[in-house]
Amino acid sequence: MKAAEMLTPELELTSHLLFCVKRAWLWLLVAAAAGALLGAVYVKQQTPLAVAKAQYTLAKSRIEHLATDYQQIKPGNQLLLGALEIDELARVGMLLEQPDVWQLIWQDAQFCNAYSAICQKDAKANYQQWRKRLQFEHRRRGNMLFVQVRAEQPELAKALLAALMRAVETRYQQHGVAQLTEQVTILQQTLAKSTTVGERSELAAQLDKNQAQLALWQAGGYRPTHAWTPEILVSEPGRKTLFIAVFAGLFSALLASLVAAVVVRR
Repeated sequence: MKAAEMLTPELELTSHLLFCVKRAWLWLLVAAAAGALLGAVYVKQQTPLAVAKAQYTLAKSRIEHLATDYQQIKPGNQLLLGALEIDELARVGMLLEQPDVWQLIWQDAQFCNAYSAICQKDAKANYQQWRKRLQFEHRRRGNMLFVQVRAEQPELAKALLAALMRAVETRYQQHGVAQLTEQVTILQQTLAKSTTVGERSELAAQLDKNQAQLALWQAGGYRPTHAWTPEILVSEPGRKTLFIAVFAGLFSALLASLVAAVVVRR
């Protein structure tokens, strides 16, 4: 088949569409205007939202603790200290979307004293509503965690972001305390069963170290994150009116042209 014959159906379709546009350009213009108007009205009816955003990095105490653990890794291991730090901040990011972490927000006295109406609602419904308004991104280059929360009022967005980060720190601390408590219990049981002086000496030294770390965890000495920048409040409409109006107008014109093409062909 010749190339000209292969292009014939496409040329016929294009010419047919151009013919429809010439015949019904006024109706297409009306459809585009109506679509743009409906899009603009829809955007105006949406509730404008404020955004509270902040950037976090791994706290210095956690970096120093990870460096100590890294020194105990056997030589020749391909694991890098930077990878440990990235994984640690990634764990913090995972906590941001956990339902049990959000449950702590509705029990946060500082937040609930100011927004008691929210805390009195069903916890599951609260999570489904506000989780949609949370956005976060973990950028491995620089190991930064970007978090933002949207709400109807700027102060509510800021308070919710602060309460969320407090809840993350609380759950993070609980995990660390639980892990060290289990290790201390195992060391105490092993120490009680040991028979040689060398074993007892080594186990006692490890037990003292773990107990010291446990005390620091319980006292909040190992906070996971440090706020790199303070919370920033941004007043933001739900969607850009101009963009939505133009898109709706073009889409309406396209639909109208397709309908006109089908009617004329029939």
